[in-house]
Amino acid sequence: MNLGSAMARWEIVCLLDADNWFYTDKLAAVAEKFRREPETGVVYNRFDIIDKDGLIRHAAVPRRLIEGDLSALVRIWRAPGSPTSGISVRREILKRIPVPESSFRICADSFFPVILPLVANVGVLNETLHAYRVHDRNGYLGKAEEQRLEIHRVQWNVLQRYATDLGYPLFDAFRTIERARGFQERKENFFRGARFLKAMEGSRGLRAWTFAKLVLATIFPPDGVSFLRRFRQRMSRESGF
Repeated sequence: MNLGSAMARWEIVCLLDADNWFYTDKLAAVAEKFRREPETGVVYNRFDIIDKDGLIRHAAVPRRLIEGDLSALVRIWRAPGSPTSGISVRREILKRIPVPESSFRICADSFFPVILPLVANVGVLNETLHAYRVHDRNGYLGKAEEQRLEIHRVQWNVLQRYATDLGYPLFDAFRTIERARGFQERKENFFRGARFLKAMEGSRGLRAWTFAKLVLATIFPPDGVSFLRRFRQRMSRESGF
């Protein structure tokens, strides 16, 4: 990945996994988006999930993408992104954030949606512009669940160090609370998370919502956050939002 970005000659780099493919209008749409929005550094697009026989199993995902300065959302793991083949980025930005390749040879999707929004504004193309192929020889899905969990554990630790070095430490209170032994340790992690939210830039509503989840996670682990999520989904359906 780093070699490819170093060798790129043009202003825009469109990432593509070896088992995926772009639709014919992808590159033109990406180039026009960057031309219209010089302040945008990275662009996400929707995609179709294709099975091994070439049939569309899920169309136009993810359903929700947002654009702008997503750094605050990313830091508390609330910013939806796109997997590798749905990411296009200005070359100058890509060269500033070399990928720790030893930790991200598999599931590089975990690196870009976290790190890129910390250093660049995000733009969104709502069109479906590539196919994401799921098949038996997929290097990630072909692994056992325990192996996948270990990959994510290692990658999360690397992402936390990387983001901290950039000046944007990630919110990890939920993880530490889940691993805590007893209420006293949960409480200590709660106060650490609360101090993080108080110091973090971002909307007051976003921080208040995260703080509410933090309270429930501390008092009722691990069911508190799940209860709040179900309550929010039910209220959203009833209110029509």
